[in-house]
Amino acid sequence: ATVEDSANDNSGADNITLSAGSPLTVTTAVVNNDGGNITLTATNDGGDDDDLTISANVTATGGNGSIDLNAGTDLLIDNDAVVSTAGTGAITGDAERSITAVSNAATTTLQSANGDITLAANQAASPVAGDYHGIELEGVLIETANGSIGLTGRGGNNTGGSPSDDNDGIYLDGSTIRSTGIGTITLVGTALAGANSDGIDLDNATGVSSLVTSVNGAISLTGTTNVESGVELQGGSIISSTGTGLTAATITILGTADEDGVTVEETGTTITSVDGAISITGDSGAAVSPNPPLFVGVELRDGATVSSTGTGSEAATITIAGTGNEFGVRTSGASTSVSSVDGAISITGVAQAAGLATGVWMRSGSDIISTGTGVDAATITLNGTSGLWGTYIQSAGTLVTSVAGDISIIGTGGDEEGVFLLSGAQITADSGDISIQGT
Repeated sequence: ATVEDSANDNSGADNITLSAGSPLTVTTAVVNNDGGNITLTATNDGGDDDDLTISANVTATGGNGSIDLNAGTDLLIDNDAVVSTAGTGAITGDAERSITAVSNAATTTLQSANGDITLAANQAASPVAGDYHGIELEGVLIETANGSIGLTGRGGNNTGGSPSDDNDGIYLDGSTIRSTGIGTITLVGTALAGANSDGIDLDNATGVSSLVTSVNGAISLTGTTNVESGVELQGGSIISSTGTGLTAATITILGTADEDGVTVEETGTTITSVDGAISITGDSGAAVSPNPPLFVGVELRDGATVSSTGTGSEAATITIAGTGNEFGVRTSGASTSVSSVDGAISITGVAQAAGLATGVWMRSGSDIISTGTGVDAATITLNGTSGLWGTYIQSAGTLVTSVAGDISIIGTGGDEEGVFLLSGAQITADSGDISIQGT
């Protein structure tokens, strides 16, 4: 059967409400053409099977009607279902445990014009026990023009590794989250337990890279975990701001973890902006890393890139700040780069005296590059502080280079050097000044 309000008088007075005290599964379309709301609820009756499954289109049109999806246990959206609203109609999805959206032959979609899209999973005062990602999107599109997109997820608390020890707060696999106007994008993920659990993880296990992109609405990713990475971007995932001028979307990434605060890794994985500022901040709480060293505040490696492509005084700046007991910021691997035309690059790392403590460590062919040629050419500032080495630039092929922008290398060490350049690493500038200050 199809549930439909087809009067089309657009009064907004006719709402559709379906509620079940046991699992509720939607396999045929639910449509409200009157501008009214749609509410679908699987009520929590005390069991662990009070799931709401959306396997068919849910559409609110003809006005500003909203869609509200409520699950007493898990919310599942699958079978290429399209959940959509018109006008300022909002889409809200709440689950007491987890939210999963997966595609089949086409693309499962949550889409609004100017309404907010909000998903929240496992947000009760006490987390729901189990083994699961808080929010998991596989091959899914979430899109708005001028409404905000907000995802808040907390993973399960399983620690035994069976069936899994991967309980991310938010996990994107081959999915796209897009704002085509001024709508903001905010992801907040928390992982509690499990050796491979990240606060936020963007990946391509299905062979398609994940994308988070906005024109003029700010992008914010905040990930927290007691275990692996606060925020992990991998598998060719892309975070991009495509807007220009003063209203361009900014990108802010904040990760806090016992291991790596923020990890950006693998060829094709990119954080890029034209004019919106990029800020990446990571805090590693691990007391002492294993040997060889593993844990770091902010890690860029294995071909990942961070880039500012804008020109002139409004070009995106890049600010990277990492804090850890052993490593602040580390870049490594051929084709790994931080680059800018005209937006200033600033990399700051702070570490303590544990293990091989280094504030900023560049190695293995990674590059920091300024390509600007005019008065607005990007400057480069590296500033490392630790109880051992401050700023450590190592290995043949490792390069800090500028055409016209100034380069400043600052390092404050304790028992070792403030600034250490070795093993064929280079610092070069065509017309820009180079300043090196070690303490």
